[in-house]
Amino acid sequence: MRQREQRIRDTLQRIDLEARRDGLPVVGLKGSALLSMSLYAPGRRPMADIDLLVRPEDRLTALRMLARLGYRPGVDSGRHLTLLPASSAPHAPVHLGEHADHAVKLELHTRVAEPLPAREVDITARILPASARPGLRPYPGRAALMRHLLLHAAGNMRTRSLRLIQLHDLALMADRLTESDWTSLAAGEGGHAPAWWALPPLRMALRHFPSCGIDEHRLRAFEPGCPPWLRRHAREASLTDLSTSRLFCPWLPGLVWARDPVEALRLVRARLWPSRAAKEQSRAARGAEAWIRDNPTASLPRWARVRRWRIDGLPAARFSVEQAMAYEWR
Repeated sequence: MRQREQRIRDTLQRIDLEARRDGLPVVGLKGSALLSMSLYAPGRRPMADIDLLVRPEDRLTALRMLARLGYRPGVDSGRHLTLLPASSAPHAPVHLGEHADHAVKLELHTRVAEPLPAREVDITARILPASARPGLRPYPGRAALMRHLLLHAAGNMRTRSLRLIQLHDLALMADRLTESDWTSLAAGEGGHAPAWWALPPLRMALRHFPSCGIDEHRLRAFEPGCPPWLRRHAREASLTDLSTSRLFCPWLPGLVWARDPVEALRLVRARLWPSRAAKEQSRAARGAEAWIRDNPTASLPRWARVRRWRIDGLPAARFSVEQAMAYEWR
């Protein structure tokens, strides 16, 4: 972990230097920002990749800059473009998790947004710094970083991929927020309702880290706009229910995040009739991600996957466990 962390620090330094030469402002997102704050002892927080945010008009400049650093474009998920070192092998990694021998991937963003579950919550304007000075830039403030961590955790709760480390990040950051930070954090986007989507991850963080700087008084500021069924879900669901530890795969993940029947119907429609862009992204992921490519059910049509799931149980979940065990034996 310490070796990988040092590689990430070195990569961030090189990005900062090259961005300054190109006059390019770049924001180091999430883990990169936490790394610069020294919230964790060396080697204590895992990082799978480096997330970077640039303005849409700077995307091509950023790609040229990253190409000079030896990175080539990979899969474009629609939310971000993944870049891999040109020297990295295309086959599956030989170790499980964020091992030091694995390549450090980059994820290039031009927006920071999450579908919750069908309507998109976009906080890009709150993340980009007011100053466009070139180089690797920090968030505009601690409230902006906390806002992004909360939105990312909310998105992972929706897709049932929440991680305990995310809740720990929230707990550590909560202890460092001032009253003005909390006021800014609760404010809505563009004059709309407060950040209702922040309530579930905050409540989960409080449940697992009760001594952190989150309390019921602060949580009440986020309740307007948050549906009562989502508030109840956040109180009752366990970390297992909201993470990949739960082997049961729901047909409509994230339905509880719908704020009205119209949004619920939009989610059902997207599930039954995925868009062309969603299909293309799925195909690209199957070709690039080893854990998807090696899954025997990933290439099956949807009806065949549903039929196999109904008859054989949970082949995808079993495959994930078997794959992890194979990594350990290897």
